[in-house]
Amino acid sequence: TTLDHYVANNNITRINFIKIDIEGAELEALHGAPISLEKHLPLLHLEVSTSWLKDYGHSPQDLVEYLNSLGYDSFFAYDNHIKKPMDLRDLIEQNKTISGNVICAVYEKHKPRLTKLNWQRQTL
Repeated sequence: TTLDHYVANNNITRINFIKIDIEGAELEALHGAPISLEKHLPLLHLEVSTSWLKDYGHSPQDLVEYLNSLGYDSFFAYDNHIKKPMDLRDLIEQNKTISGNVICAVYEKHKPRLTKLNWQRQTL
């Protein structure tokens, strides 16, 4: 079943946050949720690994492009070693291997939460 089917079948009317950590199949899960993502624009927490995405024929750039198409415009990459989150798109441009957490947001919608974390969107 897909997330969209689950939401529809269970009469879920509000989604604020989604965490996905499925070893590289994150994009497949997101492809099963376009209606829910576009309607609710929840904050997303994804575990992203360049090598795991590659196992499914995808790249971090594919992930960014898909989420951009749904309205997401901010991608904060962080792990235990990064004190300040970096823009995932910067890491992609630098051809860095990515392995860690990514918060995906619609900046204006999620600005209050992101501001509390002192995370600012970078303009590219």
